[in-house]
Amino acid sequence: MDAHAGQTTELAKSALKEVLAPVMDLFQRLLGPAADEVGQSFADSARVWRLKRAIRLVEHVKVLVESAGIDVRPVAPRLLFPILDGASLEDDDELQHRWAALLTNAATPDFESEVFPSFPGILKEITSAEAQFLDRSFEEVIVAERGRGQDWAEYRLQPETVALASAVMLGNLQRLGLLTIHQPLPIQVNGQDVFDQRVRFSLSPFGKAFVRACRPPDSDSRDHQRSG
Repeated sequence: MDAHAGQTTELAKSALKEVLAPVMDLFQRLLGPAADEVGQSFADSARVWRLKRAIRLVEHVKVLVESAGIDVRPVAPRLLFPILDGASLEDDDELQHRWAALLTNAATPDFESEVFPSFPGILKEITSAEAQFLDRSFEEVIVAERGRGQDWAEYRLQPETVALASAVMLGNLQRLGLLTIHQPLPIQVNGQDVFDQRVRFSLSPFGKAFVRACRPPDSDSRDHQRSG
């Protein structure tokens, strides 16, 4: 490395430390043993825009952590780094909120649903509209389950809920394993079996876990976990 390149790297490190200062304590607790590596990684490869988004993510996580009174634990690198990477590329504020929730829940010791390493990849592949549709579906399922008093894996979403999503959206969410499609079932009409030709969907157990992991820890999803 020549003198100019070395000087540039040192300046980048210095700037990084200054930007990270307000959230450094939380950042180090999230990183655990990886704390020594991440600074060099950002200094060498991150662009200013991505760095700002990553810092904004940690600031958002800090608010969620303090609001919920969470004593965070280190997040496994194979989960932490994809979240940081995905959030640093996200330009949609609503989806950025979900990235922050995902990292917060991954760092929560008593989070009862597992946060899978596949979740960051899925969050990168959905749009804000799809995320809102999943939230609506999740809330409908939770209300139905509370009335039933137990988990309801085969609950069919109401047609008016499904109508909120385009065919392409539904196909993408099914492809990602978040929705399950069901074949038409016979219904009784005047004593005879008639097939309901409407395609019916349900939020898969994997989809429920994903939506729950992408919601803030003080949301209805966490309340449901504690009561379930």
